[in-house]
Amino acid sequence: MTNYLGMDTFTSAYCECALWSSTDDKGTPLDAAEYADTELAEKTVAKFKADCERFQAENAELLARASEHQSTDRQGHDFWLTRNRHGAGFWDGDYPKELGDALTKASEKFGTCNLYVGDDGKIHAM
Repeated sequence: MTNYLGMDTFTSAYCECALWSSTDDKGTPLDAAEYADTELAEKTVAKFKADCERFQAENAELLARASEHQSTDRQGHDFWLTRNRHGAGFWDGDYPKELGDALTKASEKFGTCNLYVGDDGKIHAM
């Protein structure tokens, strides 16, 4: 797993999943080779770090329990998928139902986040 811009393991996995599951306007995944040298906009990095830091702080007890079932990097991955209502995430059975449901509810409070390549050639979040 790539460590993005000094991010902690959770946030780096969140970022990696965001790029993997997002596409440009032609349908090319943002983790494709052609985007290997594309920078994340400063505001995108700040948003990723702030959202992940807040999620981890607000759900520290739940995430500690989740560590018995999945690694920290998987939890970051699941936060991105769940908040954006992809077909997998905290709710899909890799965690005990009660724990997965609680983390799903906590994730959905953050709303969705979408990525796009801006006119500046950087990846932005909205």
